[in-house]
Amino acid sequence: MEVDSRQLEATSQARLRVIATDGFHTVHADSPQPFSVSEAPPTVSIQPPSAASLFAAGALVEFRGLARAKDGTAVPGDDYIWLLDDEPIGTGALLTLRIPDERKTLALRAAEGDGPTGEVVLQIPEPDGALAVLTAMAALAYAKRTPEWRSGSKPE
Repeated sequence: MEVDSRQLEATSQARLRVIATDGFHTVHADSPQPFSVSEAPPTVSIQPPSAASLFAAGALVEFRGLARAKDGTAVPGDDYIWLLDDEPIGTGALLTLRIPDERKTLALRAAEGDGPTGEVVLQIPEPDGALAVLTAMAALAYAKRTPEWRSGSKPE
């Protein structure tokens, strides 16, 4: 059994109870000691310029980022950082990017203050001829924790 810890409330006193039943008999077991559940990172997304877009290599394209805390509130844009192949290239909710002429990885990271960081990653494919194709961006994106940001020190 797997539990998505992002769905749990942050606490230092969590306990786990497992209940098993065969329909007639029921047994349970509790975790012997409390354990900690970390604060969940925000859910981060990159909104595509359009659902299926073709852009010539070198074209300027605007990307919009959005991060939401577990309670659904938007994380302020000043807590966003954009990276291209792990190198910081911008901050804020909007990024204008010149489409590269080679395969690149675009990432957006967001955190609420010193809290955990959520990240979404988009693969920009190598252009076929003169066109870069950006399609189904949401399907290429995923969220993950990045513990190196927990100290609150964000890359410049």
